[in-house]
Amino acid sequence: MSTSKLTASRPNERQVMRIFKAAYRKALLGNMRAEQLKRNSDELQVRVLELIEELSASNRYSAERIGSTHTYPQECRPIEEQIMSLAKLFGLDPRDALTYAKTLPKLPEGAEGHFAYVSFEEVAKMHFPDISHTPAQYCQFQNLIIQMLSKSRRFFNYYKEAEINPASLRMQAHTAWAHSLLQREQKGGILIVAGQLGLLHRGCSDRLSLEVIVNTPGEFAFDGIMGGCVLITHPERLWSQEDLGMSCPGAEFKPKRSIRPGFSRVPFFNFHSGELMFGAHGDDNFLPDNGAASGFLS
Repeated sequence: MSTSKLTASRPNERQVMRIFKAAYRKALLGNMRAEQLKRNSDELQVRVLELIEELSASNRYSAERIGSTHTYPQECRPIEEQIMSLAKLFGLDPRDALTYAKTLPKLPEGAEGHFAYVSFEEVAKMHFPDISHTPAQYCQFQNLIIQMLSKSRRFFNYYKEAEINPASLRMQAHTAWAHSLLQREQKGGILIVAGQLGLLHRGCSDRLSLEVIVNTPGEFAFDGIMGGCVLITHPERLWSQEDLGMSCPGAEFKPKRSIRPGFSRVPFFNFHSGELMFGAHGDDNFLPDNGAASGFLS
């Protein structure tokens, strides 16, 4: 599926097109003026592009960045190995994913490798069939990911299981859109996506990173499930405080004990005091040991 087709289906683009149409109708052009506008189509396009550039530019969060030298191992495990690891752990059929992996497109600019993650909807059918509410399924699977990680290494979860619920955790809208596209394009419970694990946005606040991500064609932010799956399939990641932590702004968090209102916190994984840690920090935080992970639609 081409990036142009993907970007054309964005809800934001459809809304902008409706705005353009509404403005044209309000101009109340007669036939003669409409014809004149058509004759000046080249100049019209230039001016519209200038207007789009002016009105879409945002400097609200541009200062929310800091220099960073934190990094992580660049090598990615073979995608077939990742698929089999997740299939075994969650009892999923790997055949569809393995078939898809044979014809993966070239990595897009900015991506470090191909990563496998589990579709929470598919796991819900098997592991918690009594939960039919999609937001509840999402939170339940995030808790399951955390449980799996805690069994594999020293692990600290800043939040109790009951605190990760539909009232406090949700998938960010742009990431939800990308996830649905991947589900339609691929079959089965294991999905494959090109991605980067934080270097591209290191040292930036999550709201600055997210603003860049959603305005980059084909890019979307990883959520805690996607990031957790990467750590499951890459157990060598995050073993030092010099390693770049993985922020996951593809999910939004609103804990009860937050001093900021609304879904203004972002899940993250990092290494602290000898343990892998899961928590959520303010989307306005910008730290040298943190970078937003993201995927790329091909």
